[in-house]
Parts: sequence; C-alpha cells; structure tokens
Amino acid sequence: MPILQWALICNRVITDKETNSVSYIDALEAFAVSSFPIPFPPVCVSTLWCRESEEDTLRVRIRIQDPAGQTIQSFEPDQPTPLPKKRHRLNVILGGAEIREPGEFVIIIEQHTGKRWRMEHSLPIDVSQLPPVQEAVPRSRNRRKRSRVTKAVQQRHSAGDVSRRR
Repeated sequence: MPILQWALICNRVITDKETNSVSYIDALEAFAVSSFPIPFPPVCVSTLWCRESEEDTLRVRIRIQDPAGQTIQSFEPDQPTPLPKKRHRLNVILGGAEIREPGEFVIIIEQHTGKRWRMEHSLPIDVSQLPPVQEAVPRSRNRRKRSRVTKAVQQRHSAGDVSRRR
C-alpha cells in the first residue's frame, strides 16, 4: 500500500519540464474575506506518495470539510492510479464550494485500504472575516498643522538623541 510522505496546500504548482523540479507557490493555511457567503478559492492540494511494492496502486479521496464537519467538496477518481515509479506526486485543484461562515475548514486526504477509507492526513485552513472598512474622516487644517509640528519636534528630538550618544 502506498505511503503518504507529505501534503501541502498552495495556490499554484510549477513543474519544470526539463528537470522535473517542482515549485509550490503561496502555501496556504488561512485566509480572510470581507463577507459571506463566498466560493471556496481554488487551491492545489499537493501530495507525495511512496509505493511499497511494484504492484501498488493508489486509490485516494480528498475532501473539504466545513467547521460543522460536513463535506462541502470531494475529489475521488473512478479508477485507482497506477504507480510506475517509486515516488508519485499527486496535485489536485479544489475550490468553488460555498463558504457560509468563518471557521476552521479541513482538507482531508484519505486512502482506500481495500475495505474502508483511512485518513492519511488532514490540513486545516482558517477562514476569517475582515473587519468592516471605515470611511476616512476628513482632517481639519489645524490638525494637519499640528501633525507637521509634531513630526518636526520628533525629528529634532531624535537628532538630539543621536548627537548625545556620540
């Protein structure tokens, strides 16, 4: 049975065609939004699997659970994935499911053991709401003058502190 080596959530995956080197761009563990409901943003769930024998195949399921524990999106191929090489990278893009409230969402990576689904790893994503944007209050002219004077005084004091230290 294949063994999950690691898993990561990121925004993009870039694979170099010549060297097969991989870059995982913008790792993600949390994000904030201005209002709800919103669609879950597209994310890439990247995994590395290692086979134990040449006959191994990979039957995997990746799910997003909301804070209440309900699955809001799932990826599950119809057929097991053959593993011709010792290590196998699997990158799955998920997103679009509706998020109705803030909280901890969990991406769950499961493998079918032949009898049941076994959780291999879970990756939490904290979703929060940004505070409301407040309109800027216009400043009075006197306040602007005071702030310029305050800055000038602060600069003089800072310069004096430096000269005293010498």
